[in-house]
Amino acid sequence: MVPSEGHADAVAPRLLDGKLQIQVKDGTTVGQAGGQVHWREPGDVVFHAEPATNAALHASEVSGPAT
Repeated sequence: MVPSEGHADAVAPRLLDGKLQIQVKDGTTVGQAGGQVHWREPGDVVFHAEPATNAALHASEVSGPAT
């Protein structure tokens, strides 16, 4: 799967069968008719960022102010 629109959480921890697992939370169809969240294995997803999405962020914009 290669999402091109919408939102996905690349690192989404879940408790499955009593074990902490990391999956991808795919919300790319949420808001569409019949759309819902899908949970995917990281190896089944390719994230591709177009050059136009390039943006510089200051550290405080990502993690908040240093404490």
